[in-house]
Amino acid sequence: MKVELAKSRKVQPRSQNYELRKHYELPNHILESIFRRLCSIDIFRAKASCPSWNSAAKSLLTSKSHICLSKTPWLVIHPKEFGQQKRGKIYNDNVDASVYIKNLEENMAYSLRLEFELNCCIGSSHGWLIVAGSEATPFLLNPFTLAAIQLPPIIDFPLDVRIKKFAAYNVNSKSQLPEGFWVKAIMTSDPCANNNYSVILIFARENLRRIAYSNNRDGSWSELDGKHASYQDVICHGNQLYALSSEGSIETWDFQEGCPEKCMDIHLPFPKKSLDKEKSFEKDFIRTLYLVEMGGEILLVVRYACSHRRYGHSHPPVYETQIFHVYKLNFSEKKWMEVKSLKDHSLFLGKNHSVSISTQDSWSCKANSIYFVDDHVHLDTRNWNGYLDVGVYNMEDKSIGEIYERCTMDPPPCWLVPGPS
Repeated sequence: MKVELAKSRKVQPRSQNYELRKHYELPNHILESIFRRLCSIDIFRAKASCPSWNSAAKSLLTSKSHICLSKTPWLVIHPKEFGQQKRGKIYNDNVDASVYIKNLEENMAYSLRLEFELNCCIGSSHGWLIVAGSEATPFLLNPFTLAAIQLPPIIDFPLDVRIKKFAAYNVNSKSQLPEGFWVKAIMTSDPCANNNYSVILIFARENLRRIAYSNNRDGSWSELDGKHASYQDVICHGNQLYALSSEGSIETWDFQEGCPEKCMDIHLPFPKKSLDKEKSFEKDFIRTLYLVEMGGEILLVVRYACSHRRYGHSHPPVYETQIFHVYKLNFSEKKWMEVKSLKDHSLFLGKNHSVSISTQDSWSCKANSIYFVDDHVHLDTRNWNGYLDVGVYNMEDKSIGEIYERCTMDPPPCWLVPGPS
């Protein structure tokens, strides 16, 4: 078979501006096809290039069919604290940035300018931040698309909570809320993928931590009928909400239909190993508990931070994490069983929806390690000069390394998993 090659034609040189304009004028469906092959970092870069690319990237990131190629959590940092670390790499730097988000894979921070001040992040879940607004009205924020969803105001909280706790307050601003009211917030699902989502909030009431929820369809707050307050953490797994009490017991609710139905109430003894460890501490300590799903297992993570006179006796002590204990829930025997190794997984703990990441999906995460940020400032343990407890804990040798240079951090940073988690 004879194949004839077409004769080449002399092409007139085009200006550089013309070539750039051609790229910017690509149709949205072609741009989306290209962006689908990129990780979140590169999509974020493309989004900042020009209006047409920004539009295509937003369309993709909010699409129900979008699958995030990288699950490595980002660190959300307030500009007030990041300003002391200008030696770090910054992409699209903006002196008026409302927030910085730092990517661990490339050690790069991205500046975002918002129409409001992001001064109180109370949680993150499914690629969204849960933010306490200045008018005592929380809202959801997607930092990659800048989409925002208003949540019901605090004045719509359950009646008994308002009367008993807020009777002396005209609650129309965040500054008028009781100290330490916000503890942690997560979501049952990604709003972009499921309109029937709920926001779960742990809040402090009369020295107890209780749980409230707001379903997107209802537009109001209700309190869960929990039996084991005070609650330490909540996670969503398989359409169910798992709530962890301070004694280590577990309650679950089914949120599949939006209206929660109680499924389980498991009374669990607190792990003896951790109780014995507490007896060995010679200094004041803080015990923080987390729930994490890893490979289909429900994990309990116990974190111990001990007081330390880092700045001498003329200053208040700081609290530094010393050790973690990890257990998995044995449903049949109703007890916590020790986990000595996370194998090829790493955990990310803080005010975020606690997550486990396979190091096979993220080359920058250290296997068998726990990444943590300070999330106990509401206990009035804020360290002198803003020194907060941030690091990565190695489960094998029990060493703690840095993930972020310690400096003034007020408010503390928060983990954010890009895209659906």
